[in-house]
Amino acid sequence: MSQNDPISGVSGRRRAGRAELQAEFERAYQEELQNAKGAGGTPPDEAALRERAAAKVRSRHPEADPAELSQAAWSASQALGALSRG
Repeated sequence: MSQNDPISGVSGRRRAGRAELQAEFERAYQEELQNAKGAGGTPPDEAALRERAAAKVRSRHPEADPAELSQAAWSASQALGALSRG
């Protein structure tokens, strides 16, 4: 039996699930936030941070379904927003 994923066509690599993608997005977002804070100056632009984090996750998981990635990023953004509001 072939190890090709019939949806993505990626061979030999398991597709990341939504929870894994969400955790990856949260880590990437926190990295980007720390980088922005370390640079000083104006407060970081939330939309730019989310986009850079999503780009990192897409580059690390090219096999990920774009809809799953989008949903994971949205869920992570909601969770991060709730944490920042206290």
